[in-house]
Order: sequence, then structure tokens, then C-alpha cells
Amino acid sequence: MPGTIIIPVYNKHNLVRKCVLSIINSFPSCVMINIIDNASDDLTITLLQQLQSEFNNINVIYNKENIGFARAVNQGLRMIEGDWCGIVNSDTEFDKESVSRLLNYVQNDKGSLFGPVTNYTGSRQIINVYANRKKFIAEFFTRQKSIAYEVERITGFAIFGANEIFEDVSEFDTSFIGGNFEDDDYILRALLKGYKVKIANDVYVEHLGHSSYGGMSDRFIKIIEKNKRIFLNKWLKNSTQKYVAQYIYLHSDKKEDKAQILQNFSSDYYIMLNRAIELYESKNYIETNETLKKILNSRDDDPFLYLFYGLSLYKLNRLDEALEFLKKSIEIRFFDRDALSKIARIYNEKSDILKAKDYINILYCFVKH
Repeated sequence: MPGTIIIPVYNKHNLVRKCVLSIINSFPSCVMINIIDNASDDLTITLLQQLQSEFNNINVIYNKENIGFARAVNQGLRMIEGDWCGIVNSDTEFDKESVSRLLNYVQNDKGSLFGPVTNYTGSRQIINVYANRKKFIAEFFTRQKSIAYEVERITGFAIFGANEIFEDVSEFDTSFIGGNFEDDDYILRALLKGYKVKIANDVYVEHLGHSSYGGMSDRFIKIIEKNKRIFLNKWLKNSTQKYVAQYIYLHSDKKEDKAQILQNFSSDYYIMLNRAIELYESKNYIETNETLKKILNSRDDDPFLYLFYGLSLYKLNRLDEALEFLKKSIEIRFFDRDALSKIARIYNEKSDILKAKDYINILYCFVKH
């Protein structure tokens, strides 16, 4: 199935090389790779010229100045061909099995945008990974449930879907500076056009995290805050629309914005789920539990619903019920250290030492933070 991958790059030639070669080695040979260089001043341009001479499915645009992430993506979008498109950061790495599963989702569902799970991102796509990558990859495809479940948001380190979606939603909004919130804006626009957004639960993409933008410097943090203001100013006036309200609730720091949204959308699944997560993080476990009860029967495929309901039950000392829902969570999304550690603790408190040890042994495998 022919398609196009768009990779905006700026410096970090070692990461760019790993990213491009992982795509070459994992995707079908019919994929076209559009790389947009934003005036790199290290060895990246030399690398790209070498890759172009070696592989005939690589196109490179060499910009004379850094025009930013959104404009670079738009240059790539104007050259898409084939049946599907992927927009990826240059600090990502792919593997064959994940790619096979990802393209299967895209081919069979032309009305959705898909995002993989990963080791680093600011959304519910994040999972915990083993310190031993080989062991992690070996277990990932048997441990994680093969499912793509609907969410309200995926982040822009890797977005895949049918070309028709990208052509319909059109280009990225170039008022966003650098890279952040232009992906939220794009996904929100896709939702407003009637498309769905899904996490491909059994597709893993390694992500170094902000390396393609030079790391989390003070300057980068200021750019994030500025883009957040641009996003909120653009969409706040439309917050009576369901999808917009979901995003305003996620990103606004104003209590009055959130209160109004809660009043208007008291039965919306995602707003209630995010409200419950906020309540849990503020240690209001009773209200967390009551909030999640309202939406508990809405879905049977969302591991986060089961996770936070189970965690709230544990805090209320309802251990057997907590165990039931935490196990439901890891049946879908196994690589969750919070869920696994809480299950181990419950078994320990119930004096089932053998079962506690089984989960403790799994926890020893994870990367230490």
C-alpha cells in the first residue's frame, strides 16, 4: 500500500539518520519519504544528501531559513501521494511489526487518524518500557491488546491516516511557533469534520522527546506557553461545541472556563474522564470515584477508565473491586507501572505473597526514573 511520510528536520543528524533508516527498514519500499530541512547548520544536510543518493524514495526540501514545524509539514503535505500519509518527528524510530499493524489499521479505517503508543509524550499514548529494549519488544506484541481505541487527542510525534483526511483537513495553522499545539489544533479540526482519533494500542514507536526541537530549554517552554495562548484565543469562542470544549478543558488554567464546560457537558465522556483524573491527582478520591461511576458503562475498551476507577477504589480501601478494574486496565494496556505496582500492593495486603511477587518481578524490568 503506497503512502507518504513527512519528516521536518532541524539539526540532530544522528537522530535523523536513525529515524530515516528505521523507516526505510520497516515500511514497504513503495513509501515516499518527504524530508523538509529547516536550514540545519550541523552535518544534517550532508547526511540528507547521502541518503538521497542511496535511496530513490527520498525527497528533500532544503529551506534557506528555519520556517518552523507547521510550515515545514505543509510543504510535505503538498507533495503527498499514495493512499496514506504519516507525519513524524525526526527523533522517532520504527520497527517492522509495529508498522505492519499500523498500516493495517489505516487501510481498514479510512475515517480515523491513528497515533501509536510510545515511551515519551504528553498524552495517554505514553506507556512504561523495560530497561532491556529487546525484552520489551519481544513481550510488547503479546502483552498489549491488539486494538485501536478512540480518544479525544493524540500528539504530533507520529500521526497516520488516509490521504483523504489530510487533504480534507488541509494544512497546519502556521500561527503556531516552533512545535506545540499545532498538532492539537489539527486534530481538533479533524474531529470537527467528523473524523475519529484513535490510539493504536499494539503499535509502538520509540520517541526521544523534544530532541527534534533542541530539548526543554527555557526558550522552548516560553514557546509552549505562547502557543497555548494562541490555541485558547483561537478556540475559546467556540467552546459550546463538544470537541472544542474537550480541548479547552484540557488546556485552560482558568477555573471559570472549566466550570462552564462542566456545566454544559456534564455527561461528556472525555470531559468527565479528565475531570476525574484531576480529582484523583488532587487526592479527592471519593469524588473521583463518583465521577467515574457516571461513565463506567460507556466504554469497555478504554484502559484509563478502568485504571483510575481501580486506583480510586484502592484509595477507598475497596481492594477486591480495585483489583478487578486494575486487571481490566492491564488486559488492554499492560505496560503501566502504576497499575502493575498497585496490583502487587493489593496482593501483598491480602497476604497473597506469590502473586505479589509475580507482579514485583515484572516491575523490576522497567526503566528506572
